[in-house]
Amino acid sequence: MKYIIEDNKIAFDTCYELNQYTQEHKLNIPVEVNDVKQLIAASLLIRIHNGFQSVVILSQSGLETEAKIISRTILESLFVLRAISIDDENVDLFIKTDKAKREKWIKNMIKHKETVYLDLKSSINEQEYQDLKEEIKQEGIKDVDVHEWAEKADLKVYYAYGYKVLNSEVHTDIRTLQKYLEIENDEIIGLDCLPRTMDIRRTLFTACSVMIIALDSIFTIFSIEKSEELNRFNEEVILFRE
Repeated sequence: MKYIIEDNKIAFDTCYELNQYTQEHKLNIPVEVNDVKQLIAASLLIRIHNGFQSVVILSQSGLETEAKIISRTILESLFVLRAISIDDENVDLFIKTDKAKREKWIKNMIKHKETVYLDLKSSINEQEYQDLKEEIKQEGIKDVDVHEWAEKADLKVYYAYGYKVLNSEVHTDIRTLQKYLEIENDEIIGLDCLPRTMDIRRTLFTACSVMIIALDSIFTIFSIEKSEELNRFNEEVILFRE
C-alpha cells in the first residue's frame, strides 16, 4: 500500500537496493556442479533471497505477521549457510541430518494407523525404513536443532533475539490473537482487520540483516572479493532500525 511505503521510505529504498545487489550477484555465482558445498550454499542463497523478497512484499501490504513468519524461515536457512561457510564439516553434518529427518517422518506415518495421506503412507517401504534406521544407528546420526545451527554459525544473538521472538508469530496462542481485536478502554469492541505496520522496520531490519550475512557467507564460500557495498548496506540498515 502506497502510504506504508511512503511512511517507511528509507527502509524500503534500502530493501530495493539490497534486492537488486543480491540479484546481480546471485546470477553470477561460479557454481561447480560437482561441488556439493557450493550447490548447497547457492541453493540456500536462493531460498533466503526468495524469502527476503517475500518479506518486503508482505510488509508493503501491511501483512505484518506473515512477514515475520517468513523472516523466521530465512533465519533458519541463514544459520546453516553461515555454519557451512565457517567449517566444511558442517556440510556433511547438514546432509546427514536429512536421514534423521526422514526416519522421524516415516516413523510418524507408520505410528498413525488412520491418515488422510494414504498415498504417502502406501509409498513407505518397510525394508528401506529398517535399512535407514540401521544406517543412522551405525553412523551415529542425530538431527541438529535450530539453536545448534545458530551456535555453529556464531549467530546465537540472532537466535536469542530474532528467532525466539518470531516464534510467537508462527505458533498460535492467545497473546498472538489479541492483535486481531479492536480494544477500547480495556473492552473488546470488534475485530481489527486493518493492515499492521507497528513492527515493520524491525521486521525489515531482520530480513536485511539476514540477506547481508548470507551474501557475506557466499562471498567467503566462493572466494569472491567482498565489496564495501555490504558495509554500506549494513550501516543503512542500522540507521532505519533506529
